[in-house]
Amino acid sequence: MEKINDQLESVADSLLEGLQTETVHLIVFPRLEKYKVMADKAGNWKHRVHARSMIIALGYECDRLELAMAELIWLAGQWETNQEEWELRDAMRLLEQFIEYLPAFPNIALRDINAASESLQTWFETTFREKHYIHWALFKMNTTLGNLTEAEAHKTALLELEQDDALYLNSVSNCPECQKARVSHYYSSLGMVDKALNIAKKYLAKPITPCMTAPRTGLAYLLDALLELERLEDAVLLLPALTQHLDTPSKAPMRIVLPLLRYYLETEDREATEKIVQEYAPLAEKLPDRWTALKFYRLTGNERYTTKSGISASMRQDFAEKATALQRCFDERK
Repeated sequence: MEKINDQLESVADSLLEGLQTETVHLIVFPRLEKYKVMADKAGNWKHRVHARSMIIALGYECDRLELAMAELIWLAGQWETNQEEWELRDAMRLLEQFIEYLPAFPNIALRDINAASESLQTWFETTFREKHYIHWALFKMNTTLGNLTEAEAHKTALLELEQDDALYLNSVSNCPECQKARVSHYYSSLGMVDKALNIAKKYLAKPITPCMTAPRTGLAYLLDALLELERLEDAVLLLPALTQHLDTPSKAPMRIVLPLLRYYLETEDREATEKIVQEYAPLAEKLPDRWTALKFYRLTGNERYTTKSGISASMRQDFAEKATALQRCFDERK
């Protein structure tokens, strides 16, 4: 299994470097699934955890979050009875990093999301990590889940901790741009937009590494925050990096594209809006990440945007109806 593991890591790294995400879907994920089954049968904790860690990381990078979420639930479920396993203890950092996405899938029951949250908190108590990490993870998760009271409590705790000015959130990746992107995301989420923008300018000043989701994820959150404040001049600075691979949805996940679509709608750039809607509307229909699909429908179905923005009245009505129906799925989740 060591050989299989090394081969899969090498293939995945080379494919992601070239953004060949479709090949990852066709080759790497099926092999990882076989590797996982072999590890489970052998009862080898190192490989059981590592197979799932690779699926989580690749699922995020390749916009296959549904695969990543299943393995996050597995990690959380194993934690309570296997806390002595060091491989599992280390992999729980992935739950911390990606737990915010669990509520995005209405097929994931509330009890499983709450259980994952409890596992994360008990794991955190065994670590020496700064409190910023747990509060930020639960702030994002509760925001997506709609638990605004709990989200606000975690945000308040973060703002109080921020007074110490001692934060430097470390990404699971060793990539410096990923780290800066994550910190930019953090400050954008807290409304500290100037601080986020200053960090973003540092990695916009040099060529961006050719990975798919970072640092563009941090830029996407920052763009959204700037648009909320109507700071269009600052928003323009982020466009070149965010528009890379826009014509290839598999290389530009919808969750990254949505703030860009909002910018084009706000500035009534009809041509750019029509291009994104044409490319991404079909994806929204089948996207497993239904929360992102809901945000797409809410945005494109918003009455404030006139036909000059590039969305016809009939299309807007259709998107608004889809948003209402999809919201019902989340409201009825048990």
